Amino acid sequence: MPVRESEALCGGPGEFAHSVPNRRRPWQIPRGERPDRAVIVTRGISGGSLAATSTGGSVSVGGIIDGSTGRVDLVAAKDVTIDAPVLNMRSGASLNAAAGQNIVVNAQIDGTTGVAGGAVNLAATQDLLVNASILTNPRVILPRRMLEDIAAGPKAVDVRSFGVRCPATHRDSQLYGILAMLHVLSPALAWLWRLVAPRGHANPSIQTQKSKEMQSEGVGSYWAFATGRRVDQANLLLRQIVDTQETRYVLIPNQHIGAWKVGFMAEWIAREYLARRGSAKFGRDQVVEATCPLLGYIPNQLRVEGSMIPRAFLRIEEQVQGGPDVYEEGARQWREFFARELKQFQVPDLDPLGLRIIEASLDGAHQEDYRKLIPHPMFRDDET
Repeated sequence: MPVRESEALCGGPGEFAHSVPNRRRPWQIPRGERPDRAVIVTRGISGGSLAATSTGGSVSVGGIIDGSTGRVDLVAAKDVTIDAPVLNMRSGASLNAAAGQNIVVNAQIDGTTGVAGGAVNLAATQDLLVNASILTNPRVILPRRMLEDIAAGPKAVDVRSFGVRCPATHRDSQLYGILAMLHVLSPALAWLWRLVAPRGHANPSIQTQKSKEMQSEGVGSYWAFATGRRVDQANLLLRQIVDTQETRYVLIPNQHIGAWKVGFMAEWIAREYLARRGSAKFGRDQVVEATCPLLGYIPNQLRVEGSMIPRAFLRIEEQVQGGPDVYEEGARQWREFFARELKQFQVPDLDPLGLRIIEASLDGAHQEDYRKLIPHPMFRDDET
């Protein structure tokens, strides 16, 4: 929509700008209040974009911001309060709110229909009080207190799994679906997977995709919901891994294993297998290094409920529908994806250990190289 008018609150440090198709003011200041201390209250808004800033007071959403509205930015020295529904994420644009004190959500934030990708970024210096649901496409965020018997406080995590949506991969479709049913990752390699966070094949959050190449969801796969800098999140994830020596890391595909369509069955079987092992770790002789170093280790065999998992689901390069050449093409795609995504983290503020891990990966590191960078006990043999 073309910008016909730009309205701004003048004469003080409080500012309001809105691109609108008509001349109705979309904001008001309570009578008798100074602009620099006022609560700026927005009225109902449709279309255009919205930016409201109060450098001395607060900002309140007092009217519906409908789904045809573009980007919305709310900034206040004190509080940002949402008292009316905000639907602008349905246009694919973001809702961004930053408060020097609190952010209070009293009305639904809803981006579940329309264009995917509209992000919600809420950054409060003090408290974030969520009294209504926040729905994005395709995820939903609920206040914890709305659910019964919710876990509270720190909890021990024995195994952290990372799922990857893989496309069918064979001679007629030479893509990146070369993951076996279960991969065991070293801590350093697990950190890299969280940095690149591939979205993968047929991800429901991708509405349009011009090519079959992988896309990234960003650090930890939660970047769309994070604020601040990527490097800070990368450092946080690294310190979390370094500080939790007993946690193990696995990589599990879904949708396809090589040429075979499996849906989420691989994840169900692998997680059932790991749950039954309990705290038992693999012996070094029970796993083999994956042909592609980015994929860690693969178990020599998996037995579940007395049945052996066919070797074709563990050695993708041996599938008759593909073979070594198809596997190598998939490995090339993974190497290029990692190289492309990791370069953005090579900045001075990244933890020196993280820089060494990334440099090792870009130089073609193998499993022992990764293990030496974060030398946690990974196999049963490491504890003797």
